[in-house]
Parts: sequence; structure tokens; C-alpha cells
Amino acid sequence: MTQIILEKLKPFVIDRLKMLAQKNNRSLEEEITAIVEQALETEVEIKPKYEGWQPGFF
Repeated sequence: MTQIILEKLKPFVIDRLKMLAQKNNRSLEEEITAIVEQALETEVEIKPKYEGWQPGFF
């Protein structure tokens, strides 16, 4: 499995993640995995800001 290292998380974010993990009876790793999976469940479509513009148009 791929390892992801997050070194620049603010302390309050880590504390909040730990509280959520405890609330949901999960380890910190399980909680972060659940959050990421939930965020990726919905497919995000990225559209250009200007519909008619395309790279190389000119």
C-alpha cells in the first residue's frame, strides 16, 4: 500500500482528526482514510472558466 506523509498539518487539524477518530471508534489512520474515501466518492468535473476557450485556440 502507498504511504502518504503529511508533515505540515496544523496542530488544531491533528487534534480535530484525533477527536473525530475517537468519536467514530477508529484509529487516526482509519479516520483519515474514511475522510479521503468519502471526499472522492463524488466525481468532480473540472470545467474551463471560459467555456469557449481552449488551449491553442489562437
